[in-house]
Amino acid sequence: MGQLKNELSWSRSRMSTLHDCKRQYYFQYYQKWGGWNYNAPQESKNAYLLSKMSSLPAMVGDAVHQAIKKLLVELAQSGKIVREAAVLFARKDVLSQRWIDAQNERWKQSASKFPPVFELYYEQAPSAEELKNLGKKVKRCIDTLIDSDFFTELQSDNPEQWLMIDPELRDAPKFRVDSRIVWAIPDFVRKSGGHTIEIWDWKTGRKSPHDHLQLLSYALYAREVLKANAQDIRLYGFYLDPEIEEEGIVEYECSNAELDKITSVINCDLEVMESLLENVEENIPKDKEGSFPMTEDYGQCARCNFKELCNR
Repeated sequence: MGQLKNELSWSRSRMSTLHDCKRQYYFQYYQKWGGWNYNAPQESKNAYLLSKMSSLPAMVGDAVHQAIKKLLVELAQSGKIVREAAVLFARKDVLSQRWIDAQNERWKQSASKFPPVFELYYEQAPSAEELKNLGKKVKRCIDTLIDSDFFTELQSDNPEQWLMIDPELRDAPKFRVDSRIVWAIPDFVRKSGGHTIEIWDWKTGRKSPHDHLQLLSYALYAREVLKANAQDIRLYGFYLDPEIEEEGIVEYECSNAELDKITSVINCDLEVMESLLENVEENIPKDKEGSFPMTEDYGQCARCNFKELCNR
């Protein structure tokens, strides 16, 4: 196997990290690199461990996403689904098991297989009632999808028209915008009604101003790789928890003008990232202390996986 290369690339999450805190960005995309190797420097090992950390809200989102993926794969293969099995899988096999693994500190064996949990690692464990409520949230989100008109439509749909179902990161599509790498990992993509391409993103939290930007980056992938016309791309955010967002399915605008705007945003973002590099071609960052200062927003620090490294 060839040596992994740390390449500069754009994703919405990467740019959000840079906006939140440059020091966090440095830890996540540079200091952690190679930290999985036995002979790596200790500072890289520490950053790598913390980069794999998950939080309870993120674990809820992942449990819901995994359950939906399982549902859609089963629907495509057999035409049938079992609601109770999907909920049990999300709550027991994903959410509860990860919590138990973190309690037992299995991350000491492998942080990638058994990621530490923020609330346990930093001794902020919730009450038993709060944990129970997270399980209820998982069930609400899965029920919302299954009970929707959209899911009813999928049950009579042709799965051969389904182009993507929540790919793993290693299988996720990446493409280039003006020779620069862009990552796009939509939750669900299907053809619908001739030339129409539908792109769906499952949301377990509140609407964010970043949601449209994220979906537009997926639309760029559809235009550049799937060769879809902008007017044939439909973008949907499905907000699955009715106790947080009552609106449910939200369609976001997609047009050539919108795709030109997101292209401009991506290029501007990458110029900012490149300005922090000593060597752009090799993706070697400038000095940590001089170019990657800690944020002054201590509220960000309270939620940051890497706060241990900053003594905050």
